Amino acid sequence: MSRERIIIFATVVIMMIASPVTALGEKRVIGYYPHWLKSDLPPEKIDLNILTHIIHAFAWPYSDGTISTYAGMIDANLNYQVHLGGKQILVSLGGWGNSTAFADVTGDASLRSTFISNIVNFVQQNDYDGVDIDWEFPSSLADRENLTLFMSDLRSALDMIDSEYLLTMAISSGNWYGQWFDYEKLVNICDWFGVMTYDFHGGWSSHAGHNSPISSPSNCSDGSVKTALSYLRDQRYIPSTQLLIGIPFYGKMFNSPELYESFTGDVTDLVYHKIPSYINAGWSRLWDDYSKVPYLLNSDATKLITYDDSISVALKTEKAIQENLSGVMIWAIGQDLNNGRQPLLEAVGNSMRAVSVISDIPSPKTMRLYNSYPNPFNSSTTIQFRISQNSHLTLDILDINGGIVEKLFSGNLDKGSHSVTWNPPHISSGIYFMVLQSNKNVMTNKLLYIK
Repeated sequence: MSRERIIIFATVVIMMIASPVTALGEKRVIGYYPHWLKSDLPPEKIDLNILTHIIHAFAWPYSDGTISTYAGMIDANLNYQVHLGGKQILVSLGGWGNSTAFADVTGDASLRSTFISNIVNFVQQNDYDGVDIDWEFPSSLADRENLTLFMSDLRSALDMIDSEYLLTMAISSGNWYGQWFDYEKLVNICDWFGVMTYDFHGGWSSHAGHNSPISSPSNCSDGSVKTALSYLRDQRYIPSTQLLIGIPFYGKMFNSPELYESFTGDVTDLVYHKIPSYINAGWSRLWDDYSKVPYLLNSDATKLITYDDSISVALKTEKAIQENLSGVMIWAIGQDLNNGRQPLLEAVGNSMRAVSVISDIPSPKTMRLYNSYPNPFNSSTTIQFRISQNSHLTLDILDINGGIVEKLFSGNLDKGSHSVTWNPPHISSGIYFMVLQSNKNVMTNKLLYIK
């Protein structure tokens, strides 16, 4: 682009957003954000002072390698708000009930290539910062091998676009499913592993038990946070710094008189914000000091609820710090929302204040130009970008022929996140381009202006 062609004419509206993330203790707080919780917790209400990364759930593969999502899941405002807060957002592929096609699309070389191409396009088009793979679950030696091939090829494909893209996995806590993951190779591919250290008991169990105990007594072999870490670190040799403890913001109700007793009927999942009503109704709150979690019993001792509260959540977070793990991951943010407060998320944040959280914001060699919001637009649009070192930048609007429509900014900016609002002058509807340029990089995104 010839600088001689640039005409200086602009009213600049710049808001600089300094990233609140530091890198002292370098811990992550990952929050899964399921599409179905959006109405309860809109993007503007997500607490990005505590969370370091959002994982948007879920998209999933079809057997032909295409990708599907829930209707209305893709929301440019969500990604915009996360980036505006100086944080990152990944899309999660799979999840329970959405993983049936993984074996097909990873087991055929052509389908695998198609699937990976679709993932990369999906990430680019929707402004995600990476991909979280939640295949629940591979179940054979062939799946194990194909999963590794898929992850390796996906890592390479993402790196070809931008080596700063994150690639992560949600994994099980034990060997029943863990045997089908080749962690020896996956540790060199993935940025982190979110361990699902919950659902240790449920409708499949032989007895009632804790949903997410830190430790379990000798008469219970169903697992705990402690056994999960022992398995994944000591037997499968995943480095501590790549593991996150999973914290459930939900509990389970059993028709049982006591822990480790048999139960009848169905086991019901309860999101956390519904659980205090049982205490208010007279259920007794008990504390299991061995497992470091609470549970509730009804007055006639026929039902119990196992769950996590602020105390047990804090203990899990502190364990992640003490064990030098990567941090914690939450399923799912918004499930503790009650009267405008999120007590479980606050407990995580309070425990993390002793350390600082890590930022995976790109290294100084890169800058990021995100899609504007809204886009298409008819009055104004906000352009957001992020730089990883102090830089001299220009931001211009070009028409489809490459002519300068408006020069929005030229000058020095500190590293961090920035935004510029463009109010178009008297121009025609059509396609325009925003061009962000530094001394070393030029980045361009398309704009659609509709009067």
